Amino acid sequence: ENPLSPSVAGPIPGVEISAPKLLEPATGAQIPGDNQPITLLIENAYSTGQRPLNYSFEVATDAGFSNMVFLREGVSPGDNGRTALTLPNALGTGRGYYWRAKAQDGANTGPYSGSVAFNVFTPVSFGKPGPVSPVGGQKVTSLAPEFRFVNASRTGNPGLVSYVIEVSANSAFAGIIAAWQFPEQSG
Repeated sequence: ENPLSPSVAGPIPGVEISAPKLLEPATGAQIPGDNQPITLLIENAYSTGQRPLNYSFEVATDAGFSNMVFLREGVSPGDNGRTALTLPNALGTGRGYYWRAKAQDGANTGPYSGSVAFNVFTPVSFGKPGPVSPVGGQKVTSLAPEFRFVNASRTGNPGLVSYVIEVSANSAFAGIIAAWQFPEQSG
């Protein structure tokens, strides 16, 4: 019998296929949402059989892989002992994902790799806070003036935000006279 024959169906006795090794994203990877689509990278599996291997890749939102968000089968092995697959679309941000892979040769199937958890997050960026008073060279009469400004716009979920106010005698802020840091307040 020819093990490469398309008429061979079902497992071929004595053939063992290893699980591929997951390389990227690695366990605990934090991937910015604007750095997508994600590329999955494995170290190729090995087989004691003669049939060429291909791979299945799965991405899910749970460790049990019951909520699949991506599945691709029949991926040809890459060069240099590694196979890369770029997802066709960006994953949703602000959540965790799991991925795994397995190898098969058309008659035999290897075990799944262990799963790897990673997160896709919305990067945090801030606009400028908007000065309200004092502004534009306005003179103050108090030795303890009240500084007012509108909170900075932002994207993402930064958690706790704090502001720093610095006072200087010149616009280059070459010599800081005073500085305060405090948590963000409403408005």
